[in-house]
Amino acid sequence: VQVPAEVTTYWCIIQRLSEAVIKRKHHITWLWNNVTKGHENLVHHMMLFHCDTGNQQEFQGNCNDPAKPPQAKACSKVIGAIAKGQSPTKYPIEAGIPMGGAGYNPYVMMELHWDNPAKREGLIDSSSFDMVLTPNLRPNDAAIIEIGVIYGDAISIPPHQADFELSGYCTADCTEKFPEEGINVFYSQLHAHLAIRKLSASLY
Repeated sequence: VQVPAEVTTYWCIIQRLSEAVIKRKHHITWLWNNVTKGHENLVHHMMLFHCDTGNQQEFQGNCNDPAKPPQAKACSKVIGAIAKGQSPTKYPIEAGIPMGGAGYNPYVMMELHWDNPAKREGLIDSSSFDMVLTPNLRPNDAAIIEIGVIYGDAISIPPHQADFELSGYCTADCTEKFPEEGINVFYSQLHAHLAIRKLSASLY
């Protein structure tokens, strides 16, 4: 894909999974990004979303393009996320991210975020997600839950701060959907942009 000569670009690719994956349930056990050599500072992050509704159509283009199919709004369930400098995600032997099988909508969307502050022209990027899928299901389905604060200017850090604290809450509308036995958290990913040098989180 030719990278736009813009400071920042979000690029979306919607495609149908292969029939081999669709026809039976699999678990994702490993997930990593395969960044085009030399583009380590260009690719800021990559995300993989599952599309919840079946009336999708394949698409490739700017995520903000008016030509992007309106039903792509249903491609919002995160099933993978890798940011710059992050190690591959390896799931514990007890669980994997489900993909495929009866009733599983066969479309996914990959989002690439390119940072190109110099507005370089003529860059061709072929970065992708790589994953290991197995039909040998693990005992539990894993999932990704996004918690914290809403993206936007409201969480911008004022200048000249030695440190800065933000608080987010998971409301009852969310927690009441947890299974009675609770959930086991085995992995977390913190994410920020530009000037951040260090992040930490506490979960209560």
